[in-house]
Amino acid sequence: MPLKDYSTITPEQVDSFACTLARRDVPFIERLEPIADFEELATFATENPTPVVHPDRNPIWRLESVAARLIEALAVAAHESTILDTGWNRLAQIILEYAEYLYTYQSSPYARERLAGGAALALVSCVCRELPQSDIWRLVGFSRIAEAIETVEHRFFQAHLVEPIDAAFEMATEFDLLIPGEAIDRYNETLNRNLQGAKRAQFKLNDLDFFELLDLDYPGLEKVKSKFRQGDIERAKSAYVSFLHDKIDHFKPCVALQAQSESTNPRVGESHNLQSSIFNFQLWRSWFDQFPVLDVPCEPQWSVSAAGSRAALKWPEIFITGAASPDFRNRIGFDMAKSYLEHALFLAAHTVCHPSTGHAAQMATSGLAVAALLFPEWRDSEGLLKLALRRYKWIRARYLFPDGFHVGGASAHRSAFAYLSSVHHIARQSRPHLFHELAGWLEKAIEVFMYLSQPDYHLPLLGDCVEYIPVKAPCRVGHTFFNREDFRYMAFEGKSGAPPVETSHAFPHAGYYVMRDNWRADAHYLVFDGGTFGLSPEAEDTHMLSEYPHEDKLNFVLYAYGRPLIVDPGVCRGDDNFARYFRSSRGHNSLMIDGQGQCRRFMTAEETIPDPDTRWLTTPAFDFVESWYKDGYAGEEGNGVNHDLQHKRSIFYVKGKTQRTRSTNGEYFILHDLVLGEGEHQLEQIFHIAPAPEGCSGRVEFMENSVVRTVAPGVSNIVIVPVDACDLDARLQCGETDPVVGWMGTSGRIPAHDLTYATVRSLPTVMNVVLFPLGPRVELVPDVKPLEVGAAADVLATGFTVANGRFTDLILISDDGFATMRTSPSDGNATPDVEFAGEYLFIRLDARGEPQRIVTMSGQFLKVDGRVWVDLPEPQDNELMIRPGSESTNPTNNEEE
Repeated sequence: MPLKDYSTITPEQVDSFACTLARRDVPFIERLEPIADFEELATFATENPTPVVHPDRNPIWRLESVAARLIEALAVAAHESTILDTGWNRLAQIILEYAEYLYTYQSSPYARERLAGGAALALVSCVCRELPQSDIWRLVGFSRIAEAIETVEHRFFQAHLVEPIDAAFEMATEFDLLIPGEAIDRYNETLNRNLQGAKRAQFKLNDLDFFELLDLDYPGLEKVKSKFRQGDIERAKSAYVSFLHDKIDHFKPCVALQAQSESTNPRVGESHNLQSSIFNFQLWRSWFDQFPVLDVPCEPQWSVSAAGSRAALKWPEIFITGAASPDFRNRIGFDMAKSYLEHALFLAAHTVCHPSTGHAAQMATSGLAVAALLFPEWRDSEGLLKLALRRYKWIRARYLFPDGFHVGGASAHRSAFAYLSSVHHIARQSRPHLFHELAGWLEKAIEVFMYLSQPDYHLPLLGDCVEYIPVKAPCRVGHTFFNREDFRYMAFEGKSGAPPVETSHAFPHAGYYVMRDNWRADAHYLVFDGGTFGLSPEAEDTHMLSEYPHEDKLNFVLYAYGRPLIVDPGVCRGDDNFARYFRSSRGHNSLMIDGQGQCRRFMTAEETIPDPDTRWLTTPAFDFVESWYKDGYAGEEGNGVNHDLQHKRSIFYVKGKTQRTRSTNGEYFILHDLVLGEGEHQLEQIFHIAPAPEGCSGRVEFMENSVVRTVAPGVSNIVIVPVDACDLDARLQCGETDPVVGWMGTSGRIPAHDLTYATVRSLPTVMNVVLFPLGPRVELVPDVKPLEVGAAADVLATGFTVANGRFTDLILISDDGFATMRTSPSDGNATPDVEFAGEYLFIRLDARGEPQRIVTMSGQFLKVDGRVWVDLPEPQDNELMIRPGSESTNPTNNEEE
């Protein structure tokens, strides 16, 4: 790793430290006995260069491993006598690179690892005490010792861990270096030591400490420097607050910060809203006086996430908007700047211990970055900023998918956007050279809001969302920063700008697939979840999951003609019975087998991302998505996970060619479930029906053959039609509590209908359902009939027709890949004679029974009533629009009318 990219250490400082090592005048490290020699260390470092980003699941870059190599390098420096001059420089560089790595990263669920990393950093900071960076390394290293030492099991306190800790404390005391007082107390108590005479430090700064940490030669601080050198602290403080007022022009508030206040709700001092945070400085003063900074994290006020949230999101509003106010100058200006520095030091020392979803990591890193950007006059500002940027690289690599989505899902994505946009906004004002690096991340994050948006400009309820998240504010930020007309279109709800070029869109890494026909308010919209569960690669012996994982793979949400029709119920916290329902397969549009749901929470292997079993096709005429669930089924406790059962779900979206045909003939969705296994099993196909809009009376009712439809006057409705209803037990449940079934989690808990199609069948088997949205004041129930399909004995083939009087659609599906399938007319189902070689066939017939439109997937040959329409040398995906008199039998893809 080039030190210059993420460190303030210069080549001259490396040379200086090399000379210090070569003199061998560093006591206390002689007790460390080396195992390797210099050549082995140097060879290893050359073959394994220090990474910028902490790599997941790589044992050589675990905190404990790096700490061990760092201590080994110090031991080599103390004992090896054959190192040449160039070797000392190389050894110094290795030590400093490892120290920078341990300074940057603390993330480990194991206190033993964090203690080892803190001890190695504290020790090296004493060895290289002549370097200016050593002061903050020492503060950070000893603070991490204080955080971890009390929670490490005593069986781990062996010589290789204890000796570096003892050496660090003794060396710091010998050289009269500052040590956090909390670290001294916990060291004495835990290891039964009696360290006396150590010079105590703390994160809480007095006025003198603050001025010592300023770069008094920074442009604009001349008067501050003069008054401070004269010993006039009060006038130095006043001059500094005037300096703050003068520099605020560089940080003018913009729409980004306003958007954050709409997108999130962090609280200054965890206790008040935006208006009071800007104008009521007395409240800030009250918080400051009551909750001084601590040396180690402590809930709730001085948790890492709370400190990062304050520094990144709400305090910039107070600082930027309020600095011109006399109240700011007189009441809080100086103390706020001092507290910001305390926050920066605290966040440099403490990141997060269990970074399963990255929320706390991003809060902490964003707070550190904003603090360093707002206060470039701090002596360590540049180093703190480089520290934050290196951590942000790790956050991006670990928690942001290449498709722009946050690994924690939609609710986590909103939080990630808020913090990233805050850092980006302030960097754009003060460090233009950082703008380009952050801009790409932010632009991708905003595209998620745009493409995932429902037609009502809100994100759907997915994963752990407790509310419909508006997309207008982040898209307004996107238009301001990137001048994109599609962002403007979303920000102003279609009243200005230009709609996005794409309608349907895939997020393959996150696993979300969005189907839509246009960007109007009455659009058809479906989002399918073929994504990840949320396993954290940090885990070793056990897998840590994201904070609130849902057993929801193959779930979907459907919205059409102005309102949601089939929903993810969201989540409702506070009651374990309801929480289990909302996070279980029962609480999603899913499929259960023998009363058991998905159980990815018991997985023993890491998921492959993107999912290699997912297929996605989008065209102007149709969209198709298919994915698998293969990780077993189990009850709530996970006893006896059944890995012999697998579920494949595909959704085929039939699009209308024009707005006119869309409204009269209808677009619809075909849901196809394949269940693999052996023997007889109970299958339950579950649909969560959206309640009627507020103020609109509505009901859900059964019709013949287990058909279910919603009836809500003046708004859109949906008809749900099972293809083969002969053996189905259909039931509707709403607002039940024993067990919990039939609820939505928005606005507390509200009753909503769950529809279940239950059957007992021998596996393998399929369940096909037609989802037919209806526009307002449209009353239509399509006629859906199964077909007898002939195919080879080893092919699972199904077929059916969908008719509404104006058209008849014929669908054939092979679940064994490419196959030859045949239908034949029957008295009860006047369909054409079809022979098809392929995997998926869709034919639209007009009222006279003439083909009008053909879609094939992996299709090679098609003959309808004796006429060959497709005959290709190799299977391929096609759409063929039939024209009167057309003789073409070799259609091109997506041929337009």
